[in-house]
Amino acid sequence: MLRPTTGVITIDGHDLYTEEKEAKRQLAFVPDVPRFYTELTAWEHLYFIAQAHQVGDGFTQKAETLMHEFGLWDSRDLYPHNYSRGMRLKLGLLIALIRPFKVLLLDEPTSALDVESASLLVERLKQLRQSGASILLSSHDPNLAKDLADRTLRIQNGTVEDV
Repeated sequence: MLRPTTGVITIDGHDLYTEEKEAKRQLAFVPDVPRFYTELTAWEHLYFIAQAHQVGDGFTQKAETLMHEFGLWDSRDLYPHNYSRGMRLKLGLLIALIRPFKVLLLDEPTSALDVESASLLVERLKQLRQSGASILLSSHDPNLAKDLADRTLRIQNGTVEDV
C-alpha cells in the first residue's frame, strides 16, 4: 500500500511498481478474514479463480482433492456466508492454492482452524516451500513459526528485530 522510500520490491524478478501486473500474478494472499462474492458458492469461487489464472486444465480433480483434504467437499455447493469462520478461512486458503504462485502471503493462517486442519496446512506449506515457493506469514503462534520459518522477525513497538 505504501511505496518504499528506498530499495526495490521484486516478485519472481518483476518489480512490484514498474511491472505491477506481472508481479502480482506471482503473488497469492490469504487474509485472516477472507472476503467472498455473495453470489458464488464455494465451488464456483474455486472455478472462478482457476479461470482467472488460466488454470482450467485439471481444475475438477485439483479442486475436488483440495476440498476433500480440507473437509469442504460436502459443503462445496453452499455460499461462504453459510460457512463457519474456520470453513471460510479454509476456503480462502483453497482459493490461493488452486492457482499458481511464486509467493504466498498469509495473515494468521491457522487462527480459526482446528488442530487437524492446522497440521494439514503446515504440511502443505512445507511442500510448497520445498517446491520453490516463498511463504511470508504473520502469526502469534510461536510453534507455527518454529515449524515453518527459515527466518523469524518480531515487530514490537514499531521496531523490527530478528528472533
